[in-house]
Amino acid sequence: MGDWLVDSAIAGNIYTIARYREVKWTWPVPGGNLVGIRHSRISHSGDVQQWLEILGYQKKPIDMFVGTNQIDWTVLPSLPPRLRVRGESGFALNRFREYKQIWDDYTTPEGCESRGIDFHKVWIGKNLVWDIDTEQYPMDAYVSAERIANYLTELGYHPTIVFSGSKGFHVWLTTEESESLVGENLRSVDQQDPLRVLGKLYASTAQRIASEAIGQELPLLDLSPCYRQGIIRLPYSIHSKTNQVVWPLSEDDRKKLGVLRMSNPEANAKEIAQELHPWNRGSTHITPMSQCFRRMVGSFM
Repeated sequence: MGDWLVDSAIAGNIYTIARYREVKWTWPVPGGNLVGIRHSRISHSGDVQQWLEILGYQKKPIDMFVGTNQIDWTVLPSLPPRLRVRGESGFALNRFREYKQIWDDYTTPEGCESRGIDFHKVWIGKNLVWDIDTEQYPMDAYVSAERIANYLTELGYHPTIVFSGSKGFHVWLTTEESESLVGENLRSVDQQDPLRVLGKLYASTAQRIASEAIGQELPLLDLSPCYRQGIIRLPYSIHSKTNQVVWPLSEDDRKKLGVLRMSNPEANAKEIAQELHPWNRGSTHITPMSQCFRRMVGSFM
């Protein structure tokens, strides 16, 4: 992981994407199992480095995910706890377990009302994301992502493709374009549980668009990011299994992968990453700041 995630340009991009979302962190523990914390918040770019240092990123890999729902943290009367509390040893995991009960209230209009807040001031939008995986070769997933993105472009939208850092690719639409494509939003659906209802609509729309774009049902389309409290890998973070960057593709990047697909359709994650950012130096991911500063972050708003 090296210095990538604590570089000021990368931390700034991560903050810009994540500041209106919940963040999930996972890391391995002895025995090979993963543990994690979600419903956390990045309130400023310095939080990225602080969390990573507390979690011990220099000794173990840390995965970062963000919610596909956008949230206005400023209206919440109770904010997520800090990972470490002064005067207490270890991580504040019990505090996060307690906070989940509060968080569950925030996810419905009735629960928000019980805490004296307006549900529609808390939840401000949702991104539609296609999470495309593959059983073997990442370039197979890229072909599907490219077809979906091209189809969306033909419909007048502006999708962004993201390399997952491993075998998969993601296709993002902004909140505004997601609502336009689905034809519904959190205010227009049934108000008993709007997040659940809208999540189902997003999932069915993602499946429909994928089928229309590819000409058949896409079996390895993961619809979980579309649902009620869906999450997806955070762009510019590191995929712990491959140590590669979760990388948003520019038009130039897409052209590079088009060439790579023809010359090496069995390319692995490392080979794809080397094609996308040749300035990468092994596991340290050192890059000129100009390569990443505020790069394409508006695609995820």
